[in-house]
Amino acid sequence: MKKIYPYILPGIALLLVMFLAYRWYTARNTSNAGKLADFAAGTELSDLSEADVNSLKKPAKDLNTVELQGDPETRGEIRYEIKDGKVNFSVNADLPEQKGGAYQVWLKEMNGDKKKKAFVLVSSKSGWMGSAAISADTLPFEVVVTDEKTNDETMERTVLKGTIDKPSESSASGKMK
Repeated sequence: MKKIYPYILPGIALLLVMFLAYRWYTARNTSNAGKLADFAAGTELSDLSEADVNSLKKPAKDLNTVELQGDPETRGEIRYEIKDGKVNFSVNADLPEQKGGAYQVWLKEMNGDKKKKAFVLVSSKSGWMGSAAISADTLPFEVVVTDEKTNDETMERTVLKGTIDKPSESSASGKMK
């Protein structure tokens, strides 16, 4: 029996480590089980082509613009167009420099809690920018810019937000607001 005593404590420690590793793995892979479905779950969010990004950057009369609301020291806008059944949009924001983390753009259902992570804003000479396209069937939706410290499926501190509404009858016939 005295030959077994030196192996009891390391054996218990090994079992404890294996148990904790199993709990961590199952919690990490099943963390989305009780959450609400993402906003636009069946809809594909796609990156824009270089030509589409450039057309959204140019000042033009036929692009709709939504001013983002938020803190007094931050500003931003959404420029978008509805074309071929998709909403092509670009987010431009004047935000403070990041010290770890990222500014992330989320698309959120208007009258609910469903949301979808869209993209991360990239710093450029003219501020923070990013663009994407989503099906026009999801209109109207809210665009939310958050200050994220960790890259996960939860929205952290909201910095800016704005709403892209359904087009009115005059803009749906080819004329933009």
